[in-house]
Amino acid sequence: MIWPLALTARVTGSLLLVFLVALLILATGLHLSAQLGSVGVTMDFAGSERMRAYRLSTLMHALVHGLDGEAAEGQAQARVLIEEEIRNFEAILLGLRDGSLEHGLPAAPTAEIVNQVEAVIQQWRAVAKPPLLAALGTSSVEEARKGLADYDNRLTELVGSIDGVVKRLAAHSSWGVQYYRRVAYSLL
Repeated sequence: MIWPLALTARVTGSLLLVFLVALLILATGLHLSAQLGSVGVTMDFAGSERMRAYRLSTLMHALVHGLDGEAAEGQAQARVLIEEEIRNFEAILLGLRDGSLEHGLPAAPTAEIVNQVEAVIQQWRAVAKPPLLAALGTSSVEEARKGLADYDNRLTELVGSIDGVVKRLAAHSSWGVQYYRRVAYSLL
């Protein structure tokens, strides 16, 4: 009678061990896929910052044409849109660094990415944003054109810096996928 009980205990123990390993694989997979998904969202928002930077230039052109009298009715609308885009641009940049519940952004996953986003924030505040604000704050066509030209001259560098953040996030995501695969294979 002891033999069947010992066999039952061994089979039950083996099944329990297999169940725990499977549960560990599942939990690890869920955790890592959630992390990778959040990096994907972050990459999407970082990429949208590139387009937002170009959109600011387009809106500035509309503002300058409005000041020039070619489309005076669009001037007020362009100013409102530019101010809104500037606020959104900054909010998303800060969200890329610190996380943002409003935008569903997690904080930057590594210190290296935090530093790179911080460099973009400083570049935005010191180099790209001032010409926009100068052009918004004037009614002079020449000053607005100068602000637009200054922004356009800095646009490629700003977009390149943002692109660097996107590439760094993609590299982090790629590393996460490889890590997930190694963990899953080792548990199998």
